[in-house]
Amino acid sequence: MITLNFTFFVQLGLFLVFLWATHRFILRPTLRTMDQREAERKREAEATQQDEEAAEGLENAYAEQLRVFRRRQSQRAEKARRAAQEKHMADLAAHRREADGHVAQAREGAQAELAKERGKLGALAPDLADAIAARLGLKGGRQ
Repeated sequence: MITLNFTFFVQLGLFLVFLWATHRFILRPTLRTMDQREAERKREAEATQQDEEAAEGLENAYAEQLRVFRRRQSQRAEKARRAAQEKHMADLAAHRREADGHVAQAREGAQAELAKERGKLGALAPDLADAIAARLGLKGGRQ
């Protein structure tokens, strides 16, 4: 059994003083520090979230600008390719016309020379026939 005497009350008083001092000088500052750290962590988490959202927005804007730029560059490249192809086709057509003109001139010259040589062949035909007959040992020739 417990006897209630002066020692018990002194020990009880000292224990209560100890609890009060522990609460006042150890527990309260520790809890306050923990609350401050938690509040700071929440503020940093919110700031991080806002920074991430801002970064994502900037990244999306950059991606969109990049898509627009690539689309424009693709259109410019396609336009330049078409222009180069059209120029190439025009140059090719001009060269073809020039070549056709040269071929036509050469054809006309060859036909004129052929006609001239055909005219000479008519005059040479009897002489050729006599020469062939003489070589073959045939009698005949011009009469």
